[in-house]
Amino acid sequence: MSSTAPWVLDVALGLAHLHEKSVVHGDLKADNILITPSLRACIADFGLSSIITSCSSLRFTNSSQKQGGTIRYQAPELHRGGDNNLRSDIYAFACVVYEVQLFPL
Repeated sequence: MSSTAPWVLDVALGLAHLHEKSVVHGDLKADNILITPSLRACIADFGLSSIITSCSSLRFTNSSQKQGGTIRYQAPELHRGGDNNLRSDIYAFACVVYEVQLFPL
């Protein structure tokens, strides 16, 4: 993981920043992570992103859609009709990390 660790950290910090601002990306996947010339990772494509509008304990809802994004990165609850939320972004992030470890660049 040593060669991908900086990218993983960049994406984790970027996702944390989005979540601090109440933004759910909604389609985090390897194709939506861009590597800059200085080898920093940036999250891109906010076409399915949404703002969290309500919170009750650990349940989050968003303002726009029930679900969206790339099926292979979707949390299981989205396949059962759940909402995109902070936890589904984290699940997608874990899928990206797993994929990068299996298929390094």
